[in-house]
Amino acid sequence: PEEVFQILYDIVQKHRKINVARISDGEPTIGREHLLELIEHVERSDIRKFYLETNGTLLGNDESYVRDLSRFRKVVVRVSLKGGTPESFSKITGAVPEAFELPFQAIRSVYKYKIDCQVSAMVGDPRMMDPLERIALISRLGMIDPGLVLKLHEEFTILFPNAIKRLEATGWQNGHAKRPFYLRGPLGKFVQVSYVPARSMLKTQISIKNTIKNIIQLRHGI
Repeated sequence: PEEVFQILYDIVQKHRKINVARISDGEPTIGREHLLELIEHVERSDIRKFYLETNGTLLGNDESYVRDLSRFRKVVVRVSLKGGTPESFSKITGAVPEAFELPFQAIRSVYKYKIDCQVSAMVGDPRMMDPLERIALISRLGMIDPGLVLKLHEEFTILFPNAIKRLEATGWQNGHAKRPFYLRGPLGKFVQVSYVPARSMLKTQISIKNTIKNIIQLRHGI
């Protein structure tokens, strides 16, 4: 933990405009004692925030883990959701479908212990998630807290060579979609409606016109 913290701290000291830190590209919650000790070092430093990037599986399975995190002031738990249905979640992660509920339980626990929480998902990318699955995921978040929907980080997949290999291992086929298909083609303006960022709802006035528009969109599966 000391070595990891020192690497993070050296970066922060070198680039004075940076005052937050995170570790990602892995599941940091697997090493529970290591992670908690690392955050202890962050707490005693002048790093302002520590973003814990996690798939939420272990936090959802053990509430005491979330309770341990709640004693820190600088932690922001950022849960990355991998699918909108148990079947999609299992295909993407290789985990059993029953584990689909664990990330959502992690979010509930994080809220319970009043830890700063963020949620991200690939819902902004039609190659990764179809419109109906996107609606299902956003609806589940709304049941926990409508505010989560408005703050949802809707991510887009960058197809680096290594990412393509990992996706193809799950049966995903790229074809010629180097960019999101809704940005081009004659049907673009219709398909794009499906992926308007959820946070934009905050700027939309409630009216009969918008209500009718939303009903029509839902009837057509978008």
